[in-house]
Amino acid sequence: MSESFKHQSREIKSPATEAEKFFEFKEWGLSGEWLKISTLEGKTVEGAHYKAKNSNGEVIIFHPGLPGDAVGQFEENHVDQLLKEGYDVFVARHNGLKNQENCEKLFHNRNRVDQNKKISGEPLGWFDEPEASISYFAQQDKPITLITHSFSGILAANSFIEMSKRGTDLNPAKKVKKWIMPSASIWDLRENGVLDPDRNFTMENMKKYCEYLTKVYSIPSEENLSQLLKKIKETLNLIDTQISSSIPESIEVIGVYPEHDKLVSPEIGINFINKLPRGIILRDNYMPTDKNEDAHDFKHAQASDLVRVIKMKTSKSKHVFDINK
Repeated sequence: MSESFKHQSREIKSPATEAEKFFEFKEWGLSGEWLKISTLEGKTVEGAHYKAKNSNGEVIIFHPGLPGDAVGQFEENHVDQLLKEGYDVFVARHNGLKNQENCEKLFHNRNRVDQNKKISGEPLGWFDEPEASISYFAQQDKPITLITHSFSGILAANSFIEMSKRGTDLNPAKKVKKWIMPSASIWDLRENGVLDPDRNFTMENMKKYCEYLTKVYSIPSEENLSQLLKKIKETLNLIDTQISSSIPESIEVIGVYPEHDKLVSPEIGINFINKLPRGIILRDNYMPTDKNEDAHDFKHAQASDLVRVIKMKTSKSKHVFDINK
């Protein structure tokens, strides 16, 4: 560890956000630094920041779903290729996670500052995490590609709505040139509590899943469980009515939805794109030989495929394309 990182240092980037650098690390052959990003409003996110040796001037921001273990696959399988392509990369962790030995990949490794120290914030802060990361990197005047896996699709949509309240000139979302949504669970909340008819997924299923997270990962805490479920419902209704007018029209939106995703159906992505001025859904029709495989966890995504999606040019209309491997 270098002398400059033996003590926490604070780098002020602008009046709107700041970043604390906790330590440097090496893992999977990668070198990075751990950042905590904060806005003046108290919105925070922590994560691993990687810088390309030959930068193309752009940054990739990755936000995981729940509980967040997709960061392990993303860092191990994708970051190296993205750095070679010239992208800086920020891989976010969720607020309020408990630093337990059996969920190290939700952090980085056991050496993260303090084994007993929590990442900052609480579960309800999840809904603001993309706003914090976008605001920070937008002020570095770098074009942003935002990648939000699974539940973080909801968080990103909420953040776009919040950022739009600043007005056109002050909206950091203007720096986002592309929003890629692998298996984003941006559901339409129905009156009978059904989130995805094709997958038979309901709000009751969501409650049970959050209860599971409480027991296994201590997220969210028991007292926050009802508040979290309430926030999910409120946010889905907010997305339904406000996302179309909140997301800048210049952002290219690409949803990637495998047919063999056991949690989220491609119809969810199509319904969401229909709320936007423009967008593309890539419906992956590949069916594995092993019927037990689930494409939802981002485990089988290839770095070369992700790079092609990042570089894909989209039109100013809406399309659904079928992919067959």
